[in-house]
Amino acid sequence: MILSCAPLKKCKKIEYFTGWANLSPPPNGADINAKNKDGCTSLHYAARNNNKETAEILISNGADINAKNKDGCTSLHYAARYNSKETAEILISNGADINAKNKDGWTSLHYAARNNNKETAEILISNGADINAKDEDGWTSLHYAARNNNKETAEILISNGADINAKNKDGWTSLHYAARNNNKETAEILISNGADINAKNKDGCTSLHYAARNNSKETAEILISNGADINAKDEDGWTSLHYAARNNNKETAEILISNGADINAKNKYGCIPHQITTRNNSNIHFDF
Repeated sequence: MILSCAPLKKCKKIEYFTGWANLSPPPNGADINAKNKDGCTSLHYAARNNNKETAEILISNGADINAKNKDGCTSLHYAARYNSKETAEILISNGADINAKNKDGWTSLHYAARNNNKETAEILISNGADINAKDEDGWTSLHYAARNNNKETAEILISNGADINAKNKDGWTSLHYAARNNNKETAEILISNGADINAKNKDGCTSLHYAARNNSKETAEILISNGADINAKDEDGWTSLHYAARNNNKETAEILISNGADINAKNKYGCIPHQITTRNNSNIHFDF
């Protein structure tokens, strides 16, 4: 019964079912830590919906503040995910594990960063959140902020000591994701704060490789103007121009060529960009 009341801010009903007299156990027989089929408690729902008064009632009556659902998420994970900042503060002040991880290795800060919940991110950080915690795939909170172009949250993370060049299990930095998704504002923030512009992932790709492959022309220009190695090769010997040629990304190819890209660079199969263009029926024309 408490589970059905918590999302709806039915404080009076919750007070009744818990006894609301700080008696243990509650005289009306309600199990305050009862879980539904997904493993969520009433406190999970109060946190998700930012029902702070309900959360306070539940906590004062013995709710397990660090209870996890089937995905390993605590109530604080939900508060961070849905930007329930007031409830997040209540949870933290009552002993919530700020660095608890779910089954995917996500902390609450990962959720705040992914969803650009900057206010909650600031609360978490000011209360000791591990800013460089990695999930099961090696992603930090900054990786998620960069991927989703959450520039305000990225700035908060960086100003509080986020490792700007941290790599995930595939060797990707935050700048790789910003470049791939043409998140030019976040790319500029990362670069201005010392991101390694020529960092390579496990495939040997730089951020410029991804900008060229995905026709992220604005980000490509930013990378080049900040010293990106325009002729860097990946593990297969492909330059950024090879990728632009393969994907018929004419605008990005023109930017690369006008900035000195080697039009005769060969990959490990002996192909130059022009040959790849011909093979893929691309309309990019090279000025030999």
